[in-house]
Amino acid sequence: MKMKCATEMWMALVAFGLAIAGTLLGCDPPPPALIDHAVVFAVTSDVGAPVAAVRLFRPGAEIGQTGKDGLLPAKFRAPDGAELTVHAQCPEGFVDPVEDTRIVLRQLSSVASRAGGALRVLLQCRRARVVAAVVVRAGFPDLPVLFEGQEVTRTGPTGVAHVSAEVPPHKTFSLTVDTSESERLVPKNPGATFTMTAQDEFFVFDSGLERLPEPAKPKHHRKKRPPPEVPRPILVPPNAHLGTGRG
Repeated sequence: MKMKCATEMWMALVAFGLAIAGTLLGCDPPPPALIDHAVVFAVTSDVGAPVAAVRLFRPGAEIGQTGKDGLLPAKFRAPDGAELTVHAQCPEGFVDPVEDTRIVLRQLSSVASRAGGALRVLLQCRRARVVAAVVVRAGFPDLPVLFEGQEVTRTGPTGVAHVSAEVPPHKTFSLTVDTSESERLVPKNPGATFTMTAQDEFFVFDSGLERLPEPAKPKHHRKKRPPPEVPRPILVPPNAHLGTGRG
């Protein structure tokens, strides 16, 4: 028992001595081994379509640009578990991500490596403009429909019009049915406002238009004809038919 305790104490002293010696000699622990990490960046829009010509950067250098398929394969030589910060610069018509993407480079399993597997990193470039689609129900044909004060279409034979426009996310816009050419339609120039989200939106605009009845035609009063005059009697002198009797 004493022999065992003495042996353990001696080994502890040896280990302590080696540590002190390493410190005194300035010896640092060996650096972690560098490994090749295969990474595929996939960039899509907010509706899932691939986005080409997206420039990706890591601190101090550009990684590359995505192709037509929205993909960018890359390799990084770094220790297992190293962190990588990636900044995406989206092309015109898209908005850059608000925050950079942080990934941890991990060595894949031997099975995945032999199969040509790679770490897949998803990024998103949101569209700078989204689609607003509006069905306008006016109830009367050939009425101008105004988008922000500008005529964009007219109602069809059934009194319905379809408006589609690309607008910035969260924008508020207005539609108006112009009734200035129709005096008997009320209310005059009905309108509505719509507010977008960050996604495509569909709206329905019921104008509530009604046609006033035609005004009644004024009755023409005929002038009353005066009553026929009663013929006055003609006074004939007595024996007028016999002549004067002069010879």
